[in-house]
Amino acid sequence: PLPPFQKVNGSLKLHAGEITTDLNKSYYQGVPVAKLDGTIKDLAGRAALDWLLRSEVDLALLHKSLPKILNDNSFNDLLEHYKGIQGKGTIQIAFKGPIVSIDSLAIDGTLEMNNAAFKQKKLLPLPVVDLKGKINFNHAPIAPSEKTSLPWRVNFTGFSGNFGKNSISNLEA
Repeated sequence: PLPPFQKVNGSLKLHAGEITTDLNKSYYQGVPVAKLDGTIKDLAGRAALDWLLRSEVDLALLHKSLPKILNDNSFNDLLEHYKGIQGKGTIQIAFKGPIVSIDSLAIDGTLEMNNAAFKQKKLLPLPVVDLKGKINFNHAPIAPSEKTSLPWRVNFTGFSGNFGKNSISNLEA
């Protein structure tokens, strides 16, 4: 099944059992999506997705919507650390694979932040401001026999920011 996009503006073209998508604006779980394009191949057989999403995002809205988007509790602890995040970011996500379930898709993405801020008293006693960096995330397809493995990998690259008179620079995790 395809994701339930809302308020869609763009085009779908059907030709020889393949759909080409070129969406210029839509919403998914309340988050605006600026650009989504690609193909859905082999509609009569085993439909396969090859999509690329690119969009500027409001980090607070994305943070609030992620549990609904992912329909997965495995990120709750990580998201808790960034409660209250503010700022803008740019997200790019590639989706590839058979349209059977989220487990069958390869998903590679990055969220790049520039001038973000958050307050998290558990991690740091002071607000972090001027936060810059990339969050890279990857979902490998999972075979039904491998359901116990963790499908998501997340890493942080090039993070820098200021908290009080201190700063972090080029943090990798």
